Amino acid sequence: MSKFWQSKGAAWAAFIVVLIFLVATFRHRSEWWMFIDVFFIFMAAFLNLVVTYVKNINRPVAMKLNNCAFVCGILFLISFFAEWAAFYF
Repeated sequence: MSKFWQSKGAAWAAFIVVLIFLVATFRHRSEWWMFIDVFFIFMAAFLNLVVTYVKNINRPVAMKLNNCAFVCGILFLISFFAEWAAFYF
């Protein structure tokens, strides 16, 4: 299962899903701060996609980009719940 998540196909699929999510929810976001969660998930998916291409060329750079993708994923979760709380309350 670990090989699947590190494959180029899974990275491209995640990136395309994020782009579809961005386009599908674009009309509901009227303020600039409503795009923060989409930005972080986009960056996580994009960095993961870059890692799949760079890992065979430069391993240390791929590890740093993978850490950056992980941090962007965590920031996505935080911003998603903060945005949900802002609309709920």
